[in-house]
Amino acid sequence: MLTIYYASIARSNFSLTSNRSLSPEEIDAKVKCLKDNIAINASTSFIMSALPHQSNDIVVGAWFNMGVGGNYIKDSNVNEILNTTFSAAAIFGASSLINVTYLNLLLIDDPKDYRQLNDSRNGTVISSVIVARLSYKNNESEQINMSLYFKKNNHSVENTSNNNFVCVYYDTNTSSWNETGCTKPYYNKTFDRYECSCNHSSSFALLWLPPRSRDSGFLAEDIASLVFQSISIVCFLALIIFDIVTRVKYPNVKLKPIDLLPLVSNASTVLLFIFYIALALTVHTITQPSKEDKCFTSATILMFIVYFFLMLMFCTKTSIGYFNYIQFVRLFPPPSFKNLYILLIGSLIFSIIAVLFVIGFNSNPSFHIIYLHANLICWFKRSAIHYFLTIPVCIFLLFNLIILVLIVKRMAYHVRNTTTRHPSYSRMKKCVLILIHSSLSQGIGWLTGPLILVSGNTAGHILSWIFIICNGLEGLWAILLYIIIRKKCKDEQKHVIPAKELSKRKHLSIKKHKIIKDENNQTKLEA
Repeated sequence: MLTIYYASIARSNFSLTSNRSLSPEEIDAKVKCLKDNIAINASTSFIMSALPHQSNDIVVGAWFNMGVGGNYIKDSNVNEILNTTFSAAAIFGASSLINVTYLNLLLIDDPKDYRQLNDSRNGTVISSVIVARLSYKNNESEQINMSLYFKKNNHSVENTSNNNFVCVYYDTNTSSWNETGCTKPYYNKTFDRYECSCNHSSSFALLWLPPRSRDSGFLAEDIASLVFQSISIVCFLALIIFDIVTRVKYPNVKLKPIDLLPLVSNASTVLLFIFYIALALTVHTITQPSKEDKCFTSATILMFIVYFFLMLMFCTKTSIGYFNYIQFVRLFPPPSFKNLYILLIGSLIFSIIAVLFVIGFNSNPSFHIIYLHANLICWFKRSAIHYFLTIPVCIFLLFNLIILVLIVKRMAYHVRNTTTRHPSYSRMKKCVLILIHSSLSQGIGWLTGPLILVSGNTAGHILSWIFIICNGLEGLWAILLYIIIRKKCKDEQKHVIPAKELSKRKHLSIKKHKIIKDENNQTKLEA
């Protein structure tokens, strides 16, 4: 019946009316109820119901080619099928079929009825539709691992960028397309198709999303990100103003420049935020053709600057955190600040080299590693972001985690072997912990960037908010760090000022005794 139905739909004079067309729910139900070992092939569709384990060579899926038809895919010929061209295919992992009694698949060449479905994002179905249903023993479902392959069959749609395609399933609860549980599609240039995987059964298709209009404004996450970063910038500027006012008002109680070195890590983050905001606003305000996905010159330059300060931020945070850890564990003699200066200069050199690598790779047309993401920001392509961001950030995170473990180990040793707690030691410990947590929060935040690109809609929103919150915490870390540094300085001055007063009094007393002695000697000589 379904084969005849889709053969009828394929006719150019067939119209989809409410009383003649089947809904996706009805089609899904008909595929699900198949309980026979059948395969019906036609030039417009392929439907099958198979016992996966009826032989040693299990049935794992099906393929379909436009105007030709389709067939089973067995475990023995999976690689052979994948190395050919076809319109659509669905392949289940062998572990997903262990308790399956029937594997039911319907592959539709020209899904006109599915193109009529509403989508809140104005998406368009541009591929064949695959309806996949599994029947289980004792109705006990298992974890599904299904690979989907789609070839774009609507050539009128402009391929603005691979970021505009999503693998979706028909959600019967909302009567709309949903991408939850499916990965972002990967474009296979060799066979001109899009490949993704999903963890459940349903009706699947490749959806094309039109580029966002620049007049549509920022999303809630974009606005929140800019606001939270701005708050962190304001917090840091407020600390600078407060310190200047305090120096003028209380000249005797002021922080030495060397005491404020830990705040250099926050300063590098603030510079990163400033240029990141500049990049986002520049991309948003400069008019570009809607089909353009190449970064324009000013956005490209700002992107390189942002990447430079991103690397510099992680290097400085890690360097200062490591130096303060050395101060924490090696009190006598304290480490020389010359070592910290060497680390900071090394951080600067490393950041320059990193950004030069990015510029070099991007200047090569065969790589071209950056492009406009959804007309919102100029950033790395998904294929390049792991090499230039994920791996370096993971290395910095690992190093900071090692320092954190060593600090905890040192604290445990200190608790076991020390009867009294010195305030200076305690504040030094807090300073190191805040520096490490600041580095970890930024690392986790920026690490979500690559994950947003490969995650579904819901997961992408969650990861976006993790990025936003981690950026917003930077202002808090800066304030806490300044408070601890200031308290540490006050504690030191409480001991230094009395010592100076005592030294001054002692000096005056010695001088006074010397004067009296000289006067006595003079009197004796006169006598």
